[in-house]
Amino acid sequence: MKRVLCIGSVTTDIIVSPVDNLPTPGTLQAVSNTASFVGGCASNAAMDLAKLGVPVTLSCLVGDDNFGNFVLEQVRASGADVSGIRKRAGVPTTSSVVCVGSDGERSFLYNPGSTSRFTLEDIPEEITDKADIVFVAGAMLLTSFDGEPCREYLRQCRKKGKFTVMDTAWDFEDRWLAKIAPCLPMLDLFMPSYCCLQLLWKSFPASCCLWQKRPVYR
Repeated sequence: MKRVLCIGSVTTDIIVSPVDNLPTPGTLQAVSNTASFVGGCASNAAMDLAKLGVPVTLSCLVGDDNFGNFVLEQVRASGADVSGIRKRAGVPTTSSVVCVGSDGERSFLYNPGSTSRFTLEDIPEEITDKADIVFVAGAMLLTSFDGEPCREYLRQCRKKGKFTVMDTAWDFEDRWLAKIAPCLPMLDLFMPSYCCLQLLWKSFPASCCLWQKRPVYR
């Protein structure tokens, strides 16, 4: 079976529901449910794949804090390989407060934390070498990895014969295509969400040539 390497965003999510509006400043508003989960594109993918029996490694950065310990415990319990998780003191683990409305729609209050500090140097070379599929998950939240660092990593992966994949998350800095354009020629599969694709598409026509000129390392 192919081994997958999931790289990128991880969060501790505090999910609150129902939240149809925020309380007036200085007041209190009751909710029915609160719960904590590991979230983030890379960690969710790794844990789900592990539960399906797929050999998978997660590479991400967490802080040396309670949220970081929670992430490590939950990912390890799923059966995913945690040898690629790096812990860094002085950096808070990425976290989100997820407000879920009565209609099921979600809104996020997001602390970029460790995900925004994740760099190319945080990926051990040996876990890349062992992988058959390399999945960069949560692009556009990886502030220190997005763009040229990610492009160079994907280029090396393709030279080694890896199948390269990317998905995207919501860009709270509103730069969108500028963050991922250098990486597109290095991808075998690009799978943004529908809402992200709508925003990316505004800039795509001028960059469609990226796909036609993609080098192939096989």
